[in-house]
Amino acid sequence: MTNDQFKNFQEVSIRNYAHALSKSKIISLEDAVIISKSEFDSLFKEGLAASRFIIKNIVLGNKIIGFIWYGINNTTAYIYDIFIYKSYRNKGCGSEILSKLQSEFKRRHIKYIELNVFSHNRSAVSFYQKLNFNTECYTMIKRIT
Repeated sequence: MTNDQFKNFQEVSIRNYAHALSKSKIISLEDAVIISKSEFDSLFKEGLAASRFIIKNIVLGNKIIGFIWYGINNTTAYIYDIFIYKSYRNKGCGSEILSKLQSEFKRRHIKYIELNVFSHNRSAVSFYQKLNFNTECYTMIKRIT
């Protein structure tokens, strides 16, 4: 991933996470952007090259159609984000990339794949359930007014 591609990944990730935060925590989008940017900056404070994360472009033919961000800890891979541009969604690209990734993980003796999905993202929940992901915990939030 080039520096320009990383900058695009950063912009898309911050924006998408901020929208998800504002929807799930019932906070303003402006506050969610501040939180999202702060969290992202702390994760990548030393830049992509020094990062403990793996970020790859998702490529179809010779066109970048999205990215995947994950990390590996012992026998568990954690997927932080999968993003596919809208015009390529619902065409099997997500399933294909996860299948390839699972094969790679299996070769590396990784036993589990974990990820989080916001409960309001019904299409993502359904997508992962179709791929045999199971719900292992719930994060519950109550707004105090």
